[in-house]
Amino acid sequence: VVGGRGLHDVIERGEKVIDRVDRAVRLRDLLDHLGDVHPHDAVAVDEIFKGGDRRAIRLRRLLAAEGCRSHGSEPGVERRCIVWKMPGQAACKRGSCSSSESGEAGRFKKGSTTARCAGVICHGDNHSGGPRGPPGWEHRHRAIYTPPMAAADFLSTTHILDDLDRWMSEDGLGEGDITSIAIIDGDEQATLRCVAREPMTTCGLEPLSRGLAALGCGAALAPSVEEGAAVPAGETLAVVSGGRREVLALERTILNLLGRLAGVATCTRRYVDAIEDTGAVITDTRKTMPGLRHWDKYAVVCGGGTSHRMGLHDAALFKDNHFAGLSPEAMQTRLADAIARARADRDVAFVEVEVDTLEQLDVILSVQGVDIVLLDNMPPEVLQEAVARRDALAPSVALEASGGITLRSVRSIAECGVDRIAIGALTRDATMLDIGLDAE
Repeated sequence: VVGGRGLHDVIERGEKVIDRVDRAVRLRDLLDHLGDVHPHDAVAVDEIFKGGDRRAIRLRRLLAAEGCRSHGSEPGVERRCIVWKMPGQAACKRGSCSSSESGEAGRFKKGSTTARCAGVICHGDNHSGGPRGPPGWEHRHRAIYTPPMAAADFLSTTHILDDLDRWMSEDGLGEGDITSIAIIDGDEQATLRCVAREPMTTCGLEPLSRGLAALGCGAALAPSVEEGAAVPAGETLAVVSGGRREVLALERTILNLLGRLAGVATCTRRYVDAIEDTGAVITDTRKTMPGLRHWDKYAVVCGGGTSHRMGLHDAALFKDNHFAGLSPEAMQTRLADAIARARADRDVAFVEVEVDTLEQLDVILSVQGVDIVLLDNMPPEVLQEAVARRDALAPSVALEASGGITLRSVRSIAECGVDRIAIGALTRDATMLDIGLDAE
């Protein structure tokens, strides 16, 4: 009999097997469609790809998901790819490549400085965002996703490839870029620069570069600055090179994505800077752009913020609508039972409960298993009282302020002593910043 965590592991392994079988079936069907064209034949596959055959595009994505990577950036190390030989590359034999990348968000090697801790990301014993707080402070800051985190923690290569495939289809590349096909020779090459048209915090360069490399679409992006860097207008962010047709076909997708992510990261950075040295952290919400959840949350972390739960599956957040019509006493009984059921079901990152009044707070602080209490729409003087009660009754519980907080008011909220400040505007109100693609 398998139960608890063991059952979760069995299910997880089963899902991975199903996913690989599904990819293998689709891969077989696509190879049957290509007929005599071997996937290692770069010229033949490239011709099909340039012709706009969506099945060839999906073939590249599926093969990449099965393990295609280029290795050997160090001198004397052969550059290899297990999918097909590209110009200037030596093709390695199938199965000769290996990689330490798991392709899954939030997985870390045991003993590394960034470790998986009770279902959440834990960076040592102390959070680096500000001065030490009252007793229980270190414990409270373990139950949150904190920067710095690598792009792969949010965006596996397979996830990026899925998104690129969808965006390319959305832009009509399944049928081909008629303008470029009509006017540009197929073997013409191009090198262009992604340039910031306004000051910004950069974001998206690493995952986009990784995705294009795995996709093998004839265009490559080489970042010129670090992720999360503050750059002035006119700064070169990256160099995009490859076939002119391919580069121009991907131009708008690249600029749209980088502009959106830079907007989120830049907005986040303003809030983070506004509460500097208070000990609080800025956290995001689920108010993300549909289809961009992982990208938006990655951008928040690039801007110095903290990522909240990824979705409804990885953490429990009991809000007012879950307790509608219940008295504080009934809330206490119902919540204790609900927490037990949630933790028995899966390894949740944290349990958070929303309260609207100090009376509800007093009740919730007495419930075992609560990691965070969300203080909804409370003015500064009430927040200060809430912090005092928490310090007296349950110092290990983190307090999160939320509701109507602006860039003008966020500092005063942080100075009340709360641990987290949830800002929906980070992703809800972010403006797509202006990035251009200029010829060298």
